[in-house]
Amino acid sequence: MTEQPTADITALLVQAQDGNQAALDQLVQMVYLDLKKLARGQRQKIMSHTINTTGLVHEAWEKMHQGGMQFNNKNHFMAVAALAMRHLLINEAKKKQAQKRQHEGVNTYDSAIHGSGHGPTPSVEWLLQLDQGLQSLKAHEPRLEQVFVLIYFAGLTEAQVAELLAISDRTVRRDWVKAKLMLAMHLT
Repeated sequence: MTEQPTADITALLVQAQDGNQAALDQLVQMVYLDLKKLARGQRQKIMSHTINTTGLVHEAWEKMHQGGMQFNNKNHFMAVAALAMRHLLINEAKKKQAQKRQHEGVNTYDSAIHGSGHGPTPSVEWLLQLDQGLQSLKAHEPRLEQVFVLIYFAGLTEAQVAELLAISDRTVRRDWVKAKLMLAMHLT
């Protein structure tokens, strides 16, 4: 992420939440490249070709803006943005999987060559399994799910996650390792 003064961004977040349009415009200019970098990273991690990076940023922004959320600082803002992007990508994957199910058995040139019922692509299936794993992890160990999402999807460092969650760096490291192990067991 780019190095913008966190205090400036935090002040702009507060002003924008109070309805200051000029602060909102300035905030958008300051974090837009960070949001695009975050969206690009998320799309690459899940090999999503259903929505482009700019579209993902704009849809996530709309989702966050409509929610009327309050943000404590830049890390909190980026974490919420990452979560919004993740949900959008998962929804797209579910739509894609549903469309493939609808088309199973349809006699097309493609299905005649490759056979029908070949199911969703591994990246869609993997994303949906990961989401199920994260939901399960959240139900049993919410902090582990938070740590995983903040590092993997939001791209925050262990130190940033520790600050955001008010825990030690060492705890974040342990939680990160444990979350990855638990998710790996779920995915296998």
